[in-house]
Amino acid sequence: MAHYIFNKNRLFQEYHSFFEQFSTDVPIHLKRLRDLAKENAISQPLEQKAFLYNFCAEHSKVDLLPSCPFFFEIDTGRSTKTINQWKEPTAGLLNWLLLENQEYIKAFENWKRPYESSGVLYSEMPVDYAHHYADCERVLKFGFLGLKTQISSIEGKTKEEADFLNAAGEACSSICKIAARFADKARSMAKSCLDSEDRDVLIQIAKSAERVPALPADTFYEALCVIVFTREIMQKLEGMNYAVLGHVDRLLYPYYLNDMKNGIITYQQAKEYLACFLALTDARWQADDVDGGANTSIVIGGCDKHGKPVFNDITRMIIEVFDEHRLVNPKLQARLSKDHPVEYIEILASLISSGCNALTIFNDDVLIAAQCRAGKELVDARLYLAGGCQEPTLPNELNCRAFAYVNLPQILRISLLEKEIAKLNEESGLKLRIITGVKTFEEFYQAYLHNFSELVKKFVSGFNHFEAQWDKINPCPLHSVTIEGCIENKKDITAGGSKYNSNSLSLTGFGTLVDSLYAIKTAIFERNYVDLEELVLAIETNYEKNEVLRQYLLNRIPKYGEENDGLDCFIKSLSEDLAKHTKGLPNSHGGNYESSFFSFYAYLWLKDSTGATPDGRKGGMPLSRGINPSETTRGVNAANLLHAQKSLNLREYPGCAVLYMDLPVTLQKRDEKVCKAIIQSFLYVDGSTMDFNLLNHEQLIEAQRQPERYRNITVRVCGYSAQFVALKKEIQDEIIARIQRVGGIPEC
Repeated sequence: MAHYIFNKNRLFQEYHSFFEQFSTDVPIHLKRLRDLAKENAISQPLEQKAFLYNFCAEHSKVDLLPSCPFFFEIDTGRSTKTINQWKEPTAGLLNWLLLENQEYIKAFENWKRPYESSGVLYSEMPVDYAHHYADCERVLKFGFLGLKTQISSIEGKTKEEADFLNAAGEACSSICKIAARFADKARSMAKSCLDSEDRDVLIQIAKSAERVPALPADTFYEALCVIVFTREIMQKLEGMNYAVLGHVDRLLYPYYLNDMKNGIITYQQAKEYLACFLALTDARWQADDVDGGANTSIVIGGCDKHGKPVFNDITRMIIEVFDEHRLVNPKLQARLSKDHPVEYIEILASLISSGCNALTIFNDDVLIAAQCRAGKELVDARLYLAGGCQEPTLPNELNCRAFAYVNLPQILRISLLEKEIAKLNEESGLKLRIITGVKTFEEFYQAYLHNFSELVKKFVSGFNHFEAQWDKINPCPLHSVTIEGCIENKKDITAGGSKYNSNSLSLTGFGTLVDSLYAIKTAIFERNYVDLEELVLAIETNYEKNEVLRQYLLNRIPKYGEENDGLDCFIKSLSEDLAKHTKGLPNSHGGNYESSFFSFYAYLWLKDSTGATPDGRKGGMPLSRGINPSETTRGVNAANLLHAQKSLNLREYPGCAVLYMDLPVTLQKRDEKVCKAIIQSFLYVDGSTMDFNLLNHEQLIEAQRQPERYRNITVRVCGYSAQFVALKKEIQDEIIARIQRVGGIPEC
């Protein structure tokens, strides 16, 4: 094995130079692709996709970086920092089919317009084009030649089945051709390479590319090559984004053990390869200059299909690499359960307390149960991954989660305002109820749930209409080859071929909704402090002449996150009712919609379209994040945040429920103990998903003034990590405001 030593600075510099010279003339290549397809009478979507794979395998340039021991850079015109290819697809070859279907894009934009203009929905795409997983475990086990053999053994009984199987077989052949070209490229570069270590790495690449991913992987290095190659080639060919790198410590550990046994590799050598693998995302994206996430994640911990906890040398290496190299990406998704050893919790706590801020904690005890409640087999649920930001997905699942965000507080607001609800009803054909004349809070509450449910059903119907056309707009037979069910069902993944097909509408502003509904319950129906008509007038006028009422609502009504038995019971009922109305609705792929409190940036995207709310929040202020308390709530600390989990049955939310744990850094050793205690408490209160942010308020203020001195500060934004100084000032100010609201770190 080559004596590879990772050099982060060199990798970043080479990538910077690489993309400065990124000069493929995409329009010329795209015209050639279209002309050849026309000459060969290629007009059906699956045929077109197979033709695209073959075209790229023959004509797209392949590149290797001297500092990188992996092979995957094929130039199909995908830009360096592209996440998804939907709304304004770039002119890369991979987007050929999307570029041919502009009417589909326009139709979706027209359909969603009344909902977005009223502020009840935010969506950028009719299906999730950005958060998928290509199951590299199947490629590791069978290789693409083995998968092609499986395809060849199956006969399609209909034209649709035969077309899919033919396209899938062509996909496998094209991938093997691409790998062979990398082998040739590496041998050619090795002949003229003067540096002996670089030459050894190039020779190693050539030998590996001759075997994998065509054949099953044999060694730790080959397995890493397969994982990198599979994901990156999907990125370059499918016109979608593959956010999940995989459950890497579980997948790699058997290869590592075997290599150690045979004297092929050492702990440090394996770590050098892992360091390059993990640094590729930051290098490609030039993370210190990116205002946004790279939409790439890696999963560690968790368990195997038998339920045995995963924690091994690979887990340790990955955490060490994040700590030593201060990586911003990929997002580190750490699965954890009460069965994991304390050492695992301690090293995660150490990473958190270092200010890495690139980590999410997933509670296996809740999320595995949630997947099973949604109808998935336990053996499959145990292998769940986390894609993009925090969205759970199974390896054998088509998962559309982070593509549509429902504005919970705005639905309440519209339900109170006659003109707004009438406008939405007229534009959408809905019959939502204006909530007036009710005598009890229960009547009020049921009226809100009715409107919420009607909107959800309308959204699902609309999205299903567009999702049903997915396989005609952009089929993905290459992706399908890697997913259990597609070959067996002789059906593309975009047509429902995978074993599981799950969608979610992400619920946004839960904390704001809780406080708003509880304010109505308390101030109107219990204390008679104000009547409904007066409150409606106050929110309609943004509390302009009702500051006294606003202050009462803000400060005299119990708030989500505070310990209050009555409020806790109400929160439990509300979360269960929201789940009841967002799960079980069929999608167009033979699966169902599932409940989710994932909200990403929607708490900011939707703030300007959400007027004043009954909790005292003024129009234009941010909505609550994930399942956190409202942004208007003062004195929020770790204890409040953890208490808020106790009232929720998050096993009803397989789409996850994200808690954002923002803590002020104390620069003391006890931070590590506090982080450990918070993780353990999070498991104890049955939390679902938790992001960490350990921040120094004064340092962030100074970083705004002198960004050149603080380029290494990483912050967690809303499911992704970024260098603080690269963010827009609006986001910087919002992150600073979080720390201003947070109380001190509690004693252990």
